[in-house]
Amino acid sequence: MSGLEPILILASTAAAGGGQVMSSNAESAAAEANARQLEMRGKAEQASASVQADRKRKEADALISKQRAIAAASGGGTGGSAAEIMGETAAQGQYSSDLEMWLGSEKRSGDQYAAQIARMEAKAKRKALPFQVGSAVLSGASRAYYGRTPADRREAASSDYSYG
Repeated sequence: MSGLEPILILASTAAAGGGQVMSSNAESAAAEANARQLEMRGKAEQASASVQADRKRKEADALISKQRAIAAASGGGTGGSAAEIMGETAAQGQYSSDLEMWLGSEKRSGDQYAAQIARMEAKAKRKALPFQVGSAVLSGASRAYYGRTPADRREAASSDYSYG
C-alpha cells in the first residue's frame, strides 16, 4: 500500500461519516414533519366529525318537526304513539351524533399515536447516529492501518486455496 492510500481511506471515512450525519438529520426531520402532519390530520378529522355530528342532530330535529306537523295535521295530536315515535327519532339522532363524535375522537387518537411513534423513531435515529459514525470511522481506520477490512482478508484467505 502506497502512502497515499491511507490518507484517501481516512478522507473517504470522514466523508462517509459526514454523509451519515446528514442522512440521519434528514430522516429525523422527515419523521418530525410526518408527526406534525399526522397531528394536523387528527385535528381535521375530529373537526369534521363535529360538523357531521351537528348535521345528524339537525336532521333529527327536522324529522321530529315533520313528525309533529304530520301528527297535528292528522288530528291525532302529538301524544301517545306519535310521542313515542318522536322520542325514538330524537334518541336515534342523538346516537348518530354521539357516534360521529366518537369516531372522530378515535381517528384523532390513532393519528396522535402514529405521531408519537414517528417522533420515537426520529429520536432513536438521533441516538444511533454516534454509533454509526463511530463504526464508519473505526472501519476506515482499520482499513487504513491494515490495508483492507477483515471481510476483505477473509475473502482473500478463502480464495488462496488451490484445487487440484
